[in-house]
Amino acid sequence: MRELRRDAIMPPIVLIAWLVCTACGRQSTPAAGSGAGSADAYVPGLGEMMSLQQMRHVKLWFAGQAENWDLAAYEVDELGEGFD
Repeated sequence: MRELRRDAIMPPIVLIAWLVCTACGRQSTPAAGSGAGSADAYVPGLGEMMSLQQMRHVKLWFAGQAENWDLAAYEVDELGEGFD
């Protein structure tokens, strides 16, 4: 089988990396009529909300282990707000 030379394989790898970076770094355009100061301009995605809920569950567990019931009550309240 023919061996690939480094100078033959690098340009396609660089091109693919560049395409992936430009596609991932693309900013979505704001909706018409929504200004920069609009209160509803940012809507978190499901992944972000679930990550926050997971962190709250971990904090609740640690608060229970440390018997810090004030912190545990706070985290339970935050979990409820997150699920709402």
